Amino acid sequence: NHFIGSIPDSLCSLQMLVVLDLSNNQLSGRIPSCIGKLKTLGVLNLANNSLCGHIPISLGHLNGLQSLHLDRNKFTGMVPFSLRHLKILQFLDVAKNGLEGIIPSWIGDELSRLRILVLESNNFHGDISVSLCKLSSLQVLNLKDNNLTGHIPRCFNNFTATTLTELDSIGIYVLNSSY
Repeated sequence: NHFIGSIPDSLCSLQMLVVLDLSNNQLSGRIPSCIGKLKTLGVLNLANNSLCGHIPISLGHLNGLQSLHLDRNKFTGMVPFSLRHLKILQFLDVAKNGLEGIIPSWIGDELSRLRILVLESNNFHGDISVSLCKLSSLQVLNLKDNNLTGHIPRCFNNFTATTLTELDSIGIYVLNSSY
């Protein structure tokens, strides 16, 4: 489509909404915080727009969310701590934004059902948390094009659902499998 402008607050009144896909448009502005009221939402895809600001903490209220696509936007700040409540999340893609900080250890500690984690092309820095090794169902892990340092955790060799396809010289794993 060719939607422009901001995401209207009126979408938050669609209480039985299961999938919201507004990807590949020209939407701008912030995600309305009321989106956290969509308790039946299982898929939220806002990829490839011009959305900006911080990822709203209210997304952590979407307990039924299984797939979250916020990639290719202009989000800044850190990944909100509230996302740790998304216990059945299987797909998290925040690639190609302006997110910063360290990769939160709670991703490995709290999001045990993650199969796909894409953090590519942001401003994450520091070491890769060994807590990511707890993601036993992980099939894709993409950390490339960040400012990560230190060693690649040895426990990455223990991922059973993945195959290693790339290890680049600055210590970033890109794990892929067919999914």
